[in-house]
Amino acid sequence: MKAYRPVILTVLAILIIGCEEKAFNPAIPKGPDFSLTPMENEEAELAAIFLSEELIAPVQLYKQFRDEVLLIRNTWEDSKYHTEIEFTTPYIMSEVLIITSGAVYDSMQSGNYHHWDSLNSYYRLDSIRFYFRSDDYSMLTIRFKGRLNSNILAEKYIVLPGIRYAELNYLVGEFPVILPIRFGDEIKYFFNYAHEDCFDGCDYYDLFYFTVTDGFAIYHGSYSFNVWEIPPPEPLWFDTARMAYLEYFGIHPVTQKRNALWH
Repeated sequence: MKAYRPVILTVLAILIIGCEEKAFNPAIPKGPDFSLTPMENEEAELAAIFLSEELIAPVQLYKQFRDEVLLIRNTWEDSKYHTEIEFTTPYIMSEVLIITSGAVYDSMQSGNYHHWDSLNSYYRLDSIRFYFRSDDYSMLTIRFKGRLNSNILAEKYIVLPGIRYAELNYLVGEFPVILPIRFGDEIKYFFNYAHEDCFDGCDYYDLFYFTVTDGFAIYHGSYSFNVWEIPPPEPLWFDTARMAYLEYFGIHPVTQKRNALWH
């Protein structure tokens, strides 16, 4: 039996070393399937990213939004106003606005800034636009292939050396848009016809509320108000519409002053 002891000890040593190597080399997590994006229906893909807060639109949520909005339009387009309104995000998807110093800006423009190389490769950088340079404040945008959650991208880039801000590239003002909000497996749809003087937040809002249940598009009513006048009594569902509005615009730099009117 003693003759086998060195062999046993050798095997144990190999196993221990193997375990230590695995401990220092954890399995790489399975990444997202970038081949899924872009999807055919841009409106539904943007909505699925927005509602899920994931990097890439979940396919099931994408299909749900696409099919339910189509059903709402087909059912109500002849009898209700503004069902043609579409969803889009208040910022440019797959794009990050970067603020940095003039020196770092120059390094990026000349191709000598390498801190972002691995991120650019992983998230599939498509293009860089250099907008403005000064010694203290310089601005550029980076754009990626497909449709990716810009919030998640910004979080990855903000920690890189020399980058002062990495944030969403917001669209200007307000506009007519579907305000969706998700409760479990259900999506509530508020078709928001925002209009008049919308550069810094619109003056008029006409809301049309829909849900889809058991294959039927259900209309729950409408509500209109002017921000400069005392609004009419709110329907019971307006608290949910208010929540959808505030979740949509968040801290939008142009409209946040007008958001208070929805509180």
